[in-house]
Amino acid sequence: MAADAGYAWEKTYDAVRSLATDAQPLSVRLESAWNDGLHLLTIHTLPWPDLRERFEDIEDLFKLDSRTGKPIIRMVSEDERRDVAAKIFDLFVEIRDLDWT
Repeated sequence: MAADAGYAWEKTYDAVRSLATDAQPLSVRLESAWNDGLHLLTIHTLPWPDLRERFEDIEDLFKLDSRTGKPIIRMVSEDERRDVAAKIFDLFVEIRDLDWT
């Protein structure tokens, strides 16, 4: 379980760092957060059902571009983007606070 928590922490940390340090618009930072680590999380790297549900809420914002195959952000309002950014941060904090033993 500790290895899963460490991997999930690393990927969410990378995402939060992208959100916090990039000067681009929020939609671009969200795409970077996804590409910098979130897209690598799976049912196997998030074996906690409550965290998987939270991650699925985040994942719903992204879809694959039919031309490039790369994930892109769905067209949503700026408020929804801010909500997803907060969910990414909250997921990171919850993983950080897990009992890793």
